[in-house]
Amino acid sequence: MRLKQIVLENWLRYRGEHRVDLEPGVYAVVASHVSDADRSNWLGKSSLLTAVGFALYGRHHARTEDDWINRGAPHGRVVLVFDDATVVTRERKRGKSTQLEIAKPDGTVARGDDAQLWLVNHLGLSEQDYLASCCFEQRQIARLVLARPAARMAVVSNWIGLEKLQACEDRARLELSDRTTRATVLAAKMAEVRSQCDKAERPVLVAAVAAARKVLDE
Repeated sequence: MRLKQIVLENWLRYRGEHRVDLEPGVYAVVASHVSDADRSNWLGKSSLLTAVGFALYGRHHARTEDDWINRGAPHGRVVLVFDDATVVTRERKRGKSTQLEIAKPDGTVARGDDAQLWLVNHLGLSEQDYLASCCFEQRQIARLVLARPAARMAVVSNWIGLEKLQACEDRARLELSDRTTRATVLAAKMAEVRSQCDKAERPVLVAAVAAARKVLDE
């Protein structure tokens, strides 16, 4: 599943409709101002890249929901077209709610929460997975390069979701400790049973076996 086209309409700095067709390959996004070739800031590089996360998950850094719509425009939208015929459209009319619509490869259409759930399952990526594996947000690389080792590890851990693996390891360690303790108690009980086998009367032996079995079942 490959992204083949991005359509921006009144998205942040992109006034009107703009289409970007993507052939298979690796891309770098660069910019220069028409009146100053050395100027590259505030020209829409980040806006283009963040449009993908917005279309997929509704993620943006505008102050309010209306603020991602280009100033003065009545509405805005971002459309992603994939090579399996999936078309994702997230749009908003100023002052109204943002709407998600997905045209699926089988020709059916999903909207709203059902569309979001279908999209996550179809991509195999939650928003957290996307941010950890597909998208490094602006200034994160600089933070990584300049950070102290402990802080750098925290950044990487956040990117790839190491905290979940750490939580699993902690739970496994606690479970192992609990089972080891139970096994030690059981071994002691069984040793006691063996030491009494030759000298104990039957009722005493039965009671000892029952006690050991109770420890095993707990």
